[in-house]
Amino acid sequence: MHLSRLAPNLISPDVLRDLADLQQVHRRVMEGFGDAEGPGRLAHGVLWRWDADPGRPPVLYVQSETPPDWSRLPAGYLAEQARTRDLSEIRDILHAGRRFSFRLVASATRSIPSERISATDRPRGKRVPIGDPEGQLQWLDQQGERHGFLIEKSGSGRADIRVNTLPRGSGRRAKGQVTVTPVRFEGRLAITDPDAFWAAFTTGIGRAKAYGCGLLTLARP
Repeated sequence: MHLSRLAPNLISPDVLRDLADLQQVHRRVMEGFGDAEGPGRLAHGVLWRWDADPGRPPVLYVQSETPPDWSRLPAGYLAEQARTRDLSEIRDILHAGRRFSFRLVASATRSIPSERISATDRPRGKRVPIGDPEGQLQWLDQQGERHGFLIEKSGSGRADIRVNTLPRGSGRRAKGQVTVTPVRFEGRLAITDPDAFWAAFTTGIGRAKAYGCGLLTLARP
């Protein structure tokens, strides 16, 4: 596994265009793997996200199974040289009970019933963003149960975590418009199932993984 940190040049026309279109960012990221047009995200194990902390310019993080080649990006796209580190050693330190600080940008959604077109039509749920912080925390707890981790609680019994709904993003693809309302979670977690956790770490958590969601990054607590 590899994690790249890309600092975009904010006066580059290519960067400004990408910041306004999630589909275009997806294509741009895939250029680093020689696969800008093909359905190659899964083949290369790619996840990405924008990090924009207050008072700092945005940074693009890209995780991948395939080593990237960022020299394929347009001239002047980056403000500084890309930095890529090997994450392979992380698998060896994932043990039950191990604690980490984490950041996750995810598409927290729920399913609501949709109207039937006819009496014989099978009803399908419609995915909608979860807008309230309590519901977002419940969503994250459910992801933890599924993916082998537990969100740590404070002394009051509440989740020791910061939750921020980020600005909605959109993009245009062949099938039509895509819209994502990402949520950023920051806090501490404890691993309960190392194998399930590693699978989530490498493949992402939640939906909209091609559009800047699902990437989980870890640090020492």
